Amino acid sequence: MTDDVNNGERRSAHEEIAALYEMHRKRMVGWLIRQGVPEDVAEEIAMDAFLAVGRRWEQLRDQAPVPYAYAVGGRLCGAYWRTRARHRRAEQALQHKRSVPPKDAYAALIDNMVLTDAVAQLPPRQREAVVLRHLQQLSVEETADIMSVTSATVKTNTRDGLRALKQMLEKDFTDGNEEE
Repeated sequence: MTDDVNNGERRSAHEEIAALYEMHRKRMVGWLIRQGVPEDVAEEIAMDAFLAVGRRWEQLRDQAPVPYAYAVGGRLCGAYWRTRARHRRAEQALQHKRSVPPKDAYAALIDNMVLTDAVAQLPPRQREAVVLRHLQQLSVEETADIMSVTSATVKTNTRDGLRALKQMLEKDFTDGNEEE
């Protein structure tokens, strides 16, 4: 008996949410399009927003389900733009890599040897921070865990190590040019 009541309540909730969705879909999609979101993405965001309402229906039923749907839609719209910007930056970086002429193997080998020697001259903590952050491309938090230090210490060691590397490499470059 209680299963039938629960099923009836669930069905009723689904019907209420579906009715809200149908009443507010066009308005929400229009709002999202005015935010610059393509229509197909706006439709998906609107649907996801009302699905989020459905997940919290018991708390929202007697309060404000539509404003909650708009709040979720706004967050999803922001996520769309952040993802789009990240993809655009990645594409630009890829295009830049394609436009930079490749070095010949000998020049690349010399550059790697000079850089390796410079990194080896860094103090141990700076060397570890620079290698983990920039060569292994770990996050500050991952590097902090590995080094057993705080994030601030990782940032300081990385900054100091990169400054020292820059000075060493600039010195090597100017010394090399004076000999010619």
